[in-house]
Amino acid sequence: MGVEPFSGRLLWIRVWHSNQNLQLILSYYLDTVKELGFIPMITQSDPGTENFGIANVQTMLQQMHDPTLEGFIQHWWMCTKKNIAPEIAWSQLRCRFSPGFEALLEEGGDAGWYDMDNTLQLMVFRWVFIPWLQAELDNY
Repeated sequence: MGVEPFSGRLLWIRVWHSNQNLQLILSYYLDTVKELGFIPMITQSDPGTENFGIANVQTMLQQMHDPTLEGFIQHWWMCTKKNIAPEIAWSQLRCRFSPGFEALLEEGGDAGWYDMDNTLQLMVFRWVFIPWLQAELDNY
């Protein structure tokens, strides 16, 4: 989830089976920069390793456009208590959007419609439900 920290505007939200892939998270940031048509002055995130790519590319891009920034990191690492806008957005999404979908997907597992321990069924599950959940989030 990418949130503009001052206004709280949601910039991106993407569904995937893991949010710990540094290159994947970086691609979300780069897609947003391309869509917006500009590079933010500074980015911020929690200190998770999945955010290192954003911090490095943000700093590199800013320094390429303004050499006086060389030696200065253009990313703020925020602890949980200071990452307020993104945490609020995430909390609201979890409260409003997720429970119904989690219950629906859990019902299928409980009913034996699929077995998450079966690799083939897990991959088919992801292939079917990730695009569906993304479409639902896009409408959120």
